Amino acid sequence: MLLMPASLRDWLPENHLAYFISDVVDHLDLRAIMARYEAEERGYLSYHPRMKQEEARLEEEVKRLLKEAGVVDEEEGRRYGEDKRGDELQRELARRESRLKKIREAKAVLEAEKQAKIVGDKKQ
Repeated sequence: MLLMPASLRDWLPENHLAYFISDVVDHLDLRAIMARYEAEERGYLSYHPRMKQEEARLEEEVKRLLKEAGVVDEEEGRRYGEDKRGDELQRELARRESRLKKIREAKAVLEAEKQAKIVGDKKQ
């Protein structure tokens, strides 16, 4: 049994962002970075230089996303209150019994509307 697939392409859909990133990194000119490592004579790299570039890019993306999330969080705090998220259930739907009651009431309304339409259609 394999812990990882023979290829990540077995796990990721064809249009996954990882392929785009990989293609971009493959086209980067890394000669200057490689020359520096080779000049230091430290032996083999502990990781490929592209990983450092990707780490920096991801770090910037995380900072941007956290900043955006902070703006959204502040807006939602103003809109819904600091202790609310905005997607809370209405009070009568919060408990299972009251949800069941509300569902049954809605079904009864729909059934009554259906019956009224059937009766109205028969009269025509």
